[in-house]
Amino acid sequence: MRTPPEIAFDLFLQNRLSPAQRQIYKGKLDLDTISHPPGLREMLVAFQEGFQQMLRDSPERAEHVAHPPIDFDYIEATVPNALAFHADDFSFVGVTLPLILDLLHSCVLLSRSEEVGMILSAIPGPDKPMRIIDLLHSIQLSFVFAHEYTHIVHGHALPATPESMFADEIGNGGEGNIELQAEEVDADGYAAFLVLNDLLNGPRRSSTVQRFGLEERPFHFRQTQSELEDLTLFGAFVLALGGYFYLRVPRVLDSVSVLSLDHPPPVLRMTFAMRIATALAVHNREHIASKMTPDRQQMFMGVIAKALHGSNGTINWDEQNAFLRSEQGQNYIEKLTECVTKHAAKRVA
Repeated sequence: MRTPPEIAFDLFLQNRLSPAQRQIYKGKLDLDTISHPPGLREMLVAFQEGFQQMLRDSPERAEHVAHPPIDFDYIEATVPNALAFHADDFSFVGVTLPLILDLLHSCVLLSRSEEVGMILSAIPGPDKPMRIIDLLHSIQLSFVFAHEYTHIVHGHALPATPESMFADEIGNGGEGNIELQAEEVDADGYAAFLVLNDLLNGPRRSSTVQRFGLEERPFHFRQTQSELEDLTLFGAFVLALGGYFYLRVPRVLDSVSVLSLDHPPPVLRMTFAMRIATALAVHNREHIASKMTPDRQQMFMGVIAKALHGSNGTINWDEQNAFLRSEQGQNYIEKLTECVTKHAAKRVA
């Protein structure tokens, strides 16, 4: 008899990790133990059911590699992380509770920003901050899931041993290389496509519009109803993604250290993901493309950095941007872009 996926998931974390790892990753999270903040347990249950339904309903695509059935679950842990791995005839996507709470905190900070409120001015009501938190957090969790899902369906080199599987998803640790970074760019890009396509074109659009009151169009907006929805959903997507990538204060980079990262620098991850997102939005949506100029994207990033890290929050990001604009940084970006292109070519060959 086949082991149920939730049991296989828990047994892997309980029995196949090193003693040091088991101090960090305790096992499958029991959602019934979550009582704070209010509503979080119910939201996580709904997300898990939604992701599982998506996995059951999603057709196999030509660009997907063969893989064991995928299951999604939460991990009781002491660190923020997300991971994809194979175990006992299953593929798993796991997200730790600390990552979920860190992302929720980023959304709370974003909801307090006057600039964010202006970007999402179409969201009505006295409970607007709570609506913003709910919307951005749901987009972030969808992106995290889709990112790890991509590692599986695109056949990325998932860690072969438990000792090597827990790369820090958002901390930009070392012990990486340009090949691993290219896989992360690929995962970011495909995740951006999946999430934004669902928001703009999929079933999620109508439910999101209704849930967050976007159909209550104030009279002073000049856009059509459809354009207003597009701009609000796209703006929320950019804010949520930036809140994820800019969650940690960035490290200072140089031409040597940047090549040993396990993920590209957050600024660059955002840039690559936004290229995919903007390309998707351009299709029959010139009202988005005309507004999301490079200068406006930079404005979004400044708003996000300030909301998350205070009035001086852009300084560290300016340093990272300065390196990426330098000759050494441009050489690094060229190498990474070439590697990403090779990965894409292999997948469609």
